[in-house]
Amino acid sequence: MIVFSSGALISSRRYLLIYSALIMTMTYLATLEADQYIQTFLLLGLATALFVSYISNVRRIRLLELEQEALKMLELSNEKITALLTSISDAFFAVNFDGKFIYVNSESERLLASNETALIGKSIWEAQLTDAFGDESKEDVKNLMDAVKKAIQTGKLNSIEIYHARLDKNLEVRAYPAPEGVSVYLRDITERKRAEHVIAEQHQKILSSARLSALGEMAASIAHEINNPIGAISLAASQLRHLAERGSVEGPVLLRSVKIIESTALRVAKIISTIQKAARTGEQDPFQVVTVQSVIEDVVELSREKFRKTSVKLVLPETMVGIDGTPLKLECRPLQISQVLLNLVNNAYDAVSSQQKLDPFADLPDQWVRIDLKDLGESIEIAVSDNGPGIPADVKERIFQSFFTTKMVGKGTGLGLSISKGIVESHQGTIKLDTDSSETRFVVVLPKKPQSALGVEAVEPMKTEIRYKNSSPVESERTEKA
Repeated sequence: MIVFSSGALISSRRYLLIYSALIMTMTYLATLEADQYIQTFLLLGLATALFVSYISNVRRIRLLELEQEALKMLELSNEKITALLTSISDAFFAVNFDGKFIYVNSESERLLASNETALIGKSIWEAQLTDAFGDESKEDVKNLMDAVKKAIQTGKLNSIEIYHARLDKNLEVRAYPAPEGVSVYLRDITERKRAEHVIAEQHQKILSSARLSALGEMAASIAHEINNPIGAISLAASQLRHLAERGSVEGPVLLRSVKIIESTALRVAKIISTIQKAARTGEQDPFQVVTVQSVIEDVVELSREKFRKTSVKLVLPETMVGIDGTPLKLECRPLQISQVLLNLVNNAYDAVSSQQKLDPFADLPDQWVRIDLKDLGESIEIAVSDNGPGIPADVKERIFQSFFTTKMVGKGTGLGLSISKGIVESHQGTIKLDTDSSETRFVVVLPKKPQSALGVEAVEPMKTEIRYKNSSPVESERTEKA
């Protein structure tokens, strides 16, 4: 046992001398007489006790020194962290798992209209934050406390945006789980919101300009559509006048002329109604159940004259009924879905017709734009295809980016597909470029009945609280075609 103990001691250089002393003592004991053993062992026992006591005290003193060093380092670290949290311009406070404040920096004191002494130990739910934020921010205060509560309960980051009415500031709130509770970080994003608002206003102006331009082109192309019915009405009225002057107006002749006038007047009214619809964004329209056929008919009405002037054919679905034999129906904002399809059809037309414009004498195959329908059960697939020049590989990845276009200057703003994507997603649907198709093919999938009406709203005028709404009309723009 003494040998093993000695081996343990010798492992430390500090005890090498002691180990040597023990060896010498054992050698000395071997030379003693039997009657001297008891006295010698008593002395050795006392020396051992003193030695063990000394070692214990040395270790205790060393542990105390290490503990003091650790405390000093911890105090220094706390001082640095406190200085850092105090110096940051953003508000920061921490609460424990009971929601009681355990730390508040100076910016938080300003936002909460209180001081650290008054807040520490007080529950966030008892801190009267509504008085600090202002009556206009009652809902925002509730959202702030709900975010803290949720972070405590779930142990996950919770992020929201709120408005501080008293200081007229927009704040981004991030509630982080922490070992002792939740750390809450409030960043002032007012300037960012104002910048976003300016961008949104400019975006709306661009959209309005693009829409007016598109309406001007549409009005010019539809003038012929309106002129023909008016000519028919004029001719029928002239015939009636001549017959009336001769006094030979007969019932069948009168009835036939009246029917011509009535049907052509309805035709003109429908054309005008379609143009009026195109002038609106439809973003505030309620969701309603309509047939897909009626949506496609609106698109055809607005693009009929464009196709009639060229050799490009518009091919419509062979059938517009579902797998149950009834007309396919959608719950949607009809005008917005019509705008999406019109954008895709016009883009396809521009792509196909551009080939003829580049080389008027080229021997091209039949040019066409096709609309296909497919009943997917809970949803409907609407595809718009064309046999144009196709989309370059380097363009496909950017096809839905805002303001990206390969058209000539003045021919488009690069917003059509990005806006269409926003509208489709607001209907809980999807829109994509079918990269597996040998043709240029865009596929729109819409649920027959969305789970909720997720609207795309318009930008409100900027007041103290800035809220952004992401909606705009569809503009006829083919970002992927030259």
